[in-house]
Amino acid sequence: MSTPFLYHGQDCHWVIPSQDLLTVRVVTEADFEPTAFYVRCEPDNEQKLIAMNVVNTSSANASRLKTWQAELPLNRDKPTTVYCFKAVQGSHQWWLHGEGVSTRVPGLEKQFRYNAEHQPPDWVKHQIFYQIFPDRFANGNPSISVKDGEYCLQGSEKPTLVKAWGEPVYEHGTNGACEFYGGDLQGIRDKLDYLQTLGVTTLYLNPIFTAPSNHKYDTSDYINIDPHLGTNEEFAELVADLHQRGMKIVLDAVFNHTSLNHPWFDGFERGEDGLGAWKNPASPYREYYQFDGDSDEYVGWNGVKSLPKLNYLNQAVRDYFYQGENAVIKHWLRPPYAIDGWRFDVIHMLGEGEGATNNAHYVKAFRESAKSVNQDCYVLGEHFFEATQWLQGDQEDGAMNYYGFAHPVRAFFTGLDISFHPCHLDAETFAAC
Repeated sequence: MSTPFLYHGQDCHWVIPSQDLLTVRVVTEADFEPTAFYVRCEPDNEQKLIAMNVVNTSSANASRLKTWQAELPLNRDKPTTVYCFKAVQGSHQWWLHGEGVSTRVPGLEKQFRYNAEHQPPDWVKHQIFYQIFPDRFANGNPSISVKDGEYCLQGSEKPTLVKAWGEPVYEHGTNGACEFYGGDLQGIRDKLDYLQTLGVTTLYLNPIFTAPSNHKYDTSDYINIDPHLGTNEEFAELVADLHQRGMKIVLDAVFNHTSLNHPWFDGFERGEDGLGAWKNPASPYREYYQFDGDSDEYVGWNGVKSLPKLNYLNQAVRDYFYQGENAVIKHWLRPPYAIDGWRFDVIHMLGEGEGATNNAHYVKAFRESAKSVNQDCYVLGEHFFEATQWLQGDQEDGAMNYYGFAHPVRAFFTGLDISFHPCHLDAETFAAC
C-alpha cells in the first residue's frame, strides 16, 4: 500500500490555541477514507487518542483535498504540548509527525509541539530573508574603504589588501580575512529598491561592529559600527529606511569571544592606558577572559587563539552584554536603531569555563534580555549540528539549519562532511535529507 498524503502546517491556519485547548488541522487527499484517524497527545504523560473529524472549508482545493480537525488539551504541568497524528487503514497505520509520515509511532523528539508560553514572532513566518556580507555587497562610499596596508590584522602581520570588484579571493588559509572589496552600509541602502524587486523583506547582516577583519567576527567595539562600513547615524538611517518600506533587519551578535584587538584584551599592547588583560594579571579586565591563573595561557574559541573566549562567570561581562540597563543586546534594539532581531554566533558554545557549562541558562538570559526591550524581536541561534534542545520555546525562536540543509548540500556537491572527511551522498539519499 502506498503512503497517503498527510499534511499539517505550523501557522495559525493549522494550529489554533485557546485558553485550555489546541485546535489542530490536517489535510489529506479527498478520497482518503481511513478506518480511524486520531490526534495523539500525552496530557498526563500517557497516550490519549482524540478522533479527527472532517470539516468544511472554503478552500479552492476542496474538491481534491479534505480537511480534518480535532481539539486536544493543552498540558497544564508544563508549557509544551506534544502531539502527532495516527491514521488507520485496514491493517496499516500511518503516523504524521515533524519528520513526515512513518508506519509506527514516532519518538517524542520527532513529534509536533506547541509552547503556550513562548512563541516565535509571527512576522518571521512571512519573511524572505537576504543575507549580506557587507564588504562583498556594494560600495556606496569609496572614501571610507580600507586602503592597501592601512593596518595589520594581527600586530605586524596580515596587512590589509584591497581587491577590485570581481577579482577572485585568495585560496582558503592564506589572506582571506585581510582582503577588502569596499562594501559598506551606503552600498546596502543604495540597493534597497533592487532587493525589494527580488521580494526580499528582511535583511540579515553579517557583523558590522568595529573589527579588524573583513568578516568582523573578531569584534573590538560592540557599540560602534566599523568606520569602514559607515557610522552609527548612517546605520540608524538605513534601519529607518527599511522600516518605512515595511522591511526588517537582523544583526549578527558575536558575544562568545572578542578579537585580540579589543581594549579589554589588548593582545598587541597598543592601548595607551596599559590596562589590557594580555600579559597583565593585574588588569581590571583579566577576569573578562579565561586565563590559566597568572600565566599567558587562555581559552580561545574552538582553540583559535586570535579569538579569546569571554568569561560569563564575571558579572561585568554579564552586565555589558545582556544584564545591564545599557547592555549591548538592548542597546541596538532601542531607538534610534530599533533592529528587529539578533542572530547569535556560535551560541551553543557559550558558557562558563572552557566548556559550555550552563549554556541553556545563558541562552535563556539572552532571550529574556532581548524580549525585555522588544517582545516581538527575533532570537536566532547559529548551530553547527542538530539544535532541538535549544528550540523548546524558552531559548531561541529559531536556528540556522546547517544540520538539515548545509551539511547534506556540502556532502552532495563536494563529497566532504563539515570536518572535511569523505562523505558520499547519492541523489536519492540527498533528496531524503
